[in-house]
Amino acid sequence: EVSLDGAMFKRGLSDIGGSTTAFLKNFALGAIGIASVEQAFSKTIESAKELVNESTRLNIGIEKLQVYRQAAEDAGIGLDKMATGLEKLGSARAKALGEGMGGGSKEIAGNQKMFAQLGVSSQMLAGGGSNDEIMRAISDKIKATANPQDLIEPLKAIFGRAGGALIPMLESNFEELEKKMKSYGAIMESQTAHQLKNLGDT
Repeated sequence: EVSLDGAMFKRGLSDIGGSTTAFLKNFALGAIGIASVEQAFSKTIESAKELVNESTRLNIGIEKLQVYRQAAEDAGIGLDKMATGLEKLGSARAKALGEGMGGGSKEIAGNQKMFAQLGVSSQMLAGGGSNDEIMRAISDKIKATANPQDLIEPLKAIFGRAGGALIPMLESNFEELEKKMKSYGAIMESQTAHQLKNLGDT
């Protein structure tokens, strides 16, 4: 059974596999009606496109991006503010690596110091992977600090002016939240998101 309602619809598509999506669509059109099914597919495909594009722009995995969105919502933080913060993280990482900035070694060292104060090593910065590991390291540092407000300076240096506002989100248990979301079928898997995006692009 594939529900047409929100996350369960996405979970259903994931469970049955992308290769049968066309069959499902044709079957559902006859069984339920073209208007409701087309609307559900359209909304789900648009959601997939948004996830893929945002994941690429912010250098965050598709599954993790959905977890961060939910954590921000649970913490009462606007999704725009969260996205802006993650975008600033990417820029700060590039500066700490000396990419695309006119400053010298002193400025690079200063940026690396801000990351180090948040538990992010130079190896993590230079690793070349997504920002997921960096977000986990910062979250661990926040949760291990008696008064997270003491970290306002590096937080603002990394996430911009929204740095302080992101503290409640960063205090979240992302692992537990991800497990909970998966149990409810509230996470669209990366492969499914790309398949649906491609379906919408054709």
